[in-house]
Amino acid sequence: MNRRHFIGALAGLAAARARAGEGNGVRMIPERPTLLVAVAAGGGPDSVARAIAGHLADRHGIHARIVNLPDANGERALADFLTLPADGSTWLIAADSLIVVNPRLYPRESADPLHGLAPVAQVGSNFFFLAVGAEDPIRSMAELVLEARAAERPLNYASGGIGSMHHLLMADLAARLGLRLNHVPYKGGGAAATGLARGDVRVAFAGASALPLVRAGKLRLLAVAAPQRSPRFPDLPSLAEVAPGFDGTLWFGWYGHAGTPAPIRDAMRGLLQEAMASPQTSAALDRQHGGISPSFTSGPAFDALIERERERFARLISLLPEQTR
Repeated sequence: MNRRHFIGALAGLAAARARAGEGNGVRMIPERPTLLVAVAAGGGPDSVARAIAGHLADRHGIHARIVNLPDANGERALADFLTLPADGSTWLIAADSLIVVNPRLYPRESADPLHGLAPVAQVGSNFFFLAVGAEDPIRSMAELVLEARAAERPLNYASGGIGSMHHLLMADLAARLGLRLNHVPYKGGGAAATGLARGDVRVAFAGASALPLVRAGKLRLLAVAAPQRSPRFPDLPSLAEVAPGFDGTLWFGWYGHAGTPAPIRDAMRGLLQEAMASPQTSAALDRQHGGISPSFTSGPAFDALIERERERFARLISLLPEQTR
């Protein structure tokens, strides 16, 4: 065998071993796992879970069952998840607030902010829009700022719940711009957007899941809550243009039990990385949600992201009324 053939044979052997290893990893994941999603159907984490579930089914024959438990900013889903076996048969998908905000706002038995969770990966990121109802007289950020500063009574704003990202980011924006606002919590971002469209409140942060209400002419977008303008919405100003330093980017996490064996978590991490790199996943997210970037972070980089976000939101939590905290 000449050198070229020998190198080719080694490469083939390495590829075969890699494929065998991949197969072993896939076999560690049950054929019908449950994905427990801490928001209602149509929210960001739900859209990510469904896109990944589609990839797992098409590519690996893993048919996941999705269960939505939207309540208490993810605390209900967390409580139910922790009662289930730590064997890789169930995974938790939640917004970032579950581990970077909730431990400071909700009483928990454990002082550990992860509270029995094992972070597997950050799967997808998104940004909010600042929106008003289509019939509201406010038509721009400048008009919102003028009215919310001068209003005799604070303007009501909706959020997805106490301590939700909608809540904290609005508190941040109000502090930066001197706005007089009153908080009206809903059970989830979808319910908050619906309340805004009905005219129950004046303003709210809304995720891309609210875009169907925009297309239906029921909501008007004032700005994107991102450090810069979005290529998808180039005519909308960034909130950083009127409130320098403001950043409304959010992300979604995929978690196992702390007691789930490391090889099972590693196998799922590999499947998630593959799914988030797939063009089919990107296309599915565009169809379902229209605003989620299929980003992926794991390992030490994910741990560092969690720590940075905890520090960032500790400052925002300090802006809330003391009775909320």
